Amino acid sequence: MKFLHLADIQLGAQFKILGERAQDQREQVKKTFHNALELGVKEEVSLVVVAGDLFDSNHPSRELVEFVRGEFGFLQERNIQVSIVPGHHDCLDEHGIYNRERFDEEFLNVFIFRNPEGEAKEYTAVDIAVLAKPNVASTSVTTPLPNVESLTSNMRYKILAAHGDVQIPGKSAENYHPIALAELEALEDIDYVALGHWHSMKDCTQFGNFKMPVWYSGSPELVALDQAGSGNVLVVDIGDGGAKVTPVKVGKRGSTRVALDISTLETLEDLKKRILEHAGEDTILQVELSGLNTNNVMMDVDRLEEELQDSFFFIRVSDKSTIVLTDIPEYPDQLIQGQFLKIMRKRIKEATEKEKKIYEEALQMGLAELEGKEVI
Repeated sequence: MKFLHLADIQLGAQFKILGERAQDQREQVKKTFHNALELGVKEEVSLVVVAGDLFDSNHPSRELVEFVRGEFGFLQERNIQVSIVPGHHDCLDEHGIYNRERFDEEFLNVFIFRNPEGEAKEYTAVDIAVLAKPNVASTSVTTPLPNVESLTSNMRYKILAAHGDVQIPGKSAENYHPIALAELEALEDIDYVALGHWHSMKDCTQFGNFKMPVWYSGSPELVALDQAGSGNVLVVDIGDGGAKVTPVKVGKRGSTRVALDISTLETLEDLKKRILEHAGEDTILQVELSGLNTNNVMMDVDRLEEELQDSFFFIRVSDKSTIVLTDIPEYPDQLIQGQFLKIMRKRIKEATEKEKKIYEEALQMGLAELEGKEVI
């Protein structure tokens, strides 16, 4: 039997950092979700397991609710079952989406885990059971895994689904439904563990001595700019030989982070050239400039982003470089440059540490403008 494992779709995510491109990405999240379900149809899956965060919020728009209804109907027409674990963003609280909209009463193919102690949903036609419990709050210091030993099922194959944070030292939070490695290692009679919460796809085999595959599917479409590895769903073929996992790329857009040492760039054109090496219409690029600006490369970050934006879906440049002030020439007080230099040096001297870089940058760029140099 084949099933589709996906999580962290986060329909309705705001993407405020993307500004005017935010709506484009919200629409793309919907398109990618549908494309993932169409992949399931093509792969002839019997079941879709959503391991949390179908919605980005417990209060999605009416339009988004109707969109999801349409997708559930799309699967129902094709006799594909859906198991949903309420997650972190769409937890099963009193006024949450799954209590306001009873999708599982409206659609015969939809099952939402509601028992806070956990339950086993059996699919007798394919001899498989999904074991899970809902997250009843957005944060928690208790495990999202149910007590598997208390959930009895005579089905031949068993999937355990949960939305939480596998506890990797130095990388995990303790209040986002923590999952201890020891919990996973102790599991018996489970054929596959379908996890949600990490936006990046991850085979967790490397983290422990597990008796079955343990995977995060990651987000089907980019929902967080700081996490690479999104854009996938998992097709899982389960049988007597165990569970075979096949990642399939479905996401359209990706996020790239680039660090550039400004001291290695002699001109503004060199900087632009290095940035454009990563150009792509579906690329979200974050550039961080660092190092000593020894070559007097003058730039206005906002204007630089504006000039290059047509080469990317979205670009954000942050300047953490240090400006070199030692090479500034002296100007007579009779010149505008001299008066400007005098005023700015006084402000730099009196500035707080937080303000100092702003004034230093203003000094360099102001003098460049007064000298008729290109500033971008």
